[in-house]
Amino acid sequence: MKTIYINNKDHHNKFWQYEIIGNKVKYSWGRIGGSTVEKIISYNSLYDLQSTLYKIIEQKKDKGYQESSKEKLQEENNVAQNLGIQNKIDRILWVDKKNNILNQIDQYDSNKYVYVEILNSWKKERIRLLLSKTDSFKIVGGTTETNRNIYFNDIISINRYDKFIVTVRSVLMKMSEIIVQTLKTVKFGAVGIRNLFEDNNFNQSVEETLRNVDRSGFDNSVIMKFASMGNRNLDL
Repeated sequence: MKTIYINNKDHHNKFWQYEIIGNKVKYSWGRIGGSTVEKIISYNSLYDLQSTLYKIIEQKKDKGYQESSKEKLQEENNVAQNLGIQNKIDRILWVDKKNNILNQIDQYDSNKYVYVEILNSWKKERIRLLLSKTDSFKIVGGTTETNRNIYFNDIISINRYDKFIVTVRSVLMKMSEIIVQTLKTVKFGAVGIRNLFEDNNFNQSVEETLRNVDRSGFDNSVIMKFASMGNRNLDL
């Protein structure tokens, strides 16, 4: 039986797994959605096997790996292949669009736009999208930010049924739903984000709960942005 670990910490999106076969351990690892490296190591005794494996597991945990499942790894592989194995949703903002200016707004408004930045962890480049319930745009030519405004040169419309856009919308809405359900465990949904900062005890319980969320493909700032929606789900 294989034991699987996934690392989504920072810009990582990797897996590591092992399977014990007699006095041998078959190790497998790689980038989620990419190629897999395998290695089989024989041990002199069960004690050597268990003690070595324990040390490796602890090292992996220190690096940000968390135990997962075969089903979750397959789901992450599918997302990575559609989104791009090198890509991670790094930033989202609620915005209103006026000509070539995006004005940041404090609360999510389903009638306006969600600004999304997707980081290519290999090239250190960003894909910038502007999504609403009816439209999908890609920002081209770069952006400039001043205070709460984002100035852009140009945007191009993307078909709503483009495979990449469908995947982005899907993972955003799914994560939004996960956060809502998670926050309900600390009776947070109906209160809103204000208590996250106003009540230290509440703050700690919320942050501790959110740390347990599987944030595959998402930066921590995105998780907190979803938390700011309280009991509302993203509507894209």
